[in-house]
Amino acid sequence: MKKFFIIFINIIIFAGFFFLIDYGIYRHYAKIFYNDHPKSSPIQVFKYMPYHPPYMENLKGYFKGGNNTYEGRAPVGEEYTKPPIVIFGCSYAYGQYLEPNQTFSYKLSKLTQRPVYNRALPGAAFPLMYFQSTSDALYNEVKAPQDVIYVMIRHHWVRSLLYYFDVLDVFDMPHYKIKNNKLILDNYDGVFFNFIKSTYLAKHLNHIWAYNYVNNPKNKNKIVDMAVLYFIQSRKEMEKRWNKKINFTVVLYNDYNILYKDELTKKLKENGFNVINTDDLTKEDLKSDKYIMKENNHPSEKAWDLLIPHIINKGLL
Repeated sequence: MKKFFIIFINIIIFAGFFFLIDYGIYRHYAKIFYNDHPKSSPIQVFKYMPYHPPYMENLKGYFKGGNNTYEGRAPVGEEYTKPPIVIFGCSYAYGQYLEPNQTFSYKLSKLTQRPVYNRALPGAAFPLMYFQSTSDALYNEVKAPQDVIYVMIRHHWVRSLLYYFDVLDVFDMPHYKIKNNKLILDNYDGVFFNFIKSTYLAKHLNHIWAYNYVNNPKNKNKIVDMAVLYFIQSRKEMEKRWNKKINFTVVLYNDYNILYKDELTKKLKENGFNVINTDDLTKEDLKSDKYIMKENNHPSEKAWDLLIPHIINKGLL
């Protein structure tokens, strides 16, 4: 009995230290969030309150089975009769911090006079695109397109290896294992592991691992093959469900020089994808204050005004 009591006390002490460290990490990132987002909405403020633990939220997600539909922006240009365009990607493609009429999707619709469905979401990467391609929600809400555009930035390499994007996030993005050259959904490993993955310490350590893995040249071929597999499988799902061939364009938005872009471009083109590198579209510096909003490091309206005509031309839209 005494031995059991000692073991129990040690577990309590260990758990106390663990959550003390975990809470310290959260407070650190919560402070960064507040500094970077002084005009947060009430929902954001609640979500990132220093006293709001995400563990139970993640467990709710576990028991629900992860039924998020990830809808993206509202459709634009549905009055047009030409074949639609569908956009995937992250906050760049979504147009975070921009007004609706300043975004990539809105301006693309007006210039092409075609409906545009923007399914990009902040913090997303290749796994979200594939998740959407396997979801009924996409096909119930989006008409069969002629063109699909994926806007990629450097961070997508790391995000594709994580169960989540931000250390503060309480909701997981889709995560997949690659087995026998197939993508297998791997969001939920059981209640205990889901609880551990929802801690800030686990997220922080996983993010460090993913960053180092991606930036190690020895892993170049593996992560390039991973990305190409996501694109191939997503296109396959979409063409099967929409019952038509689609023109698939990958736009490499080189805000901070995408790793392995030459290798990725070569393999994507070998598999029938159209690839556009923004460095080839203009001599303008997309990292300048003119094209990046200094307060949040996202493309400004002027960036899309500059790039869209070239993307339309190169993408054969």
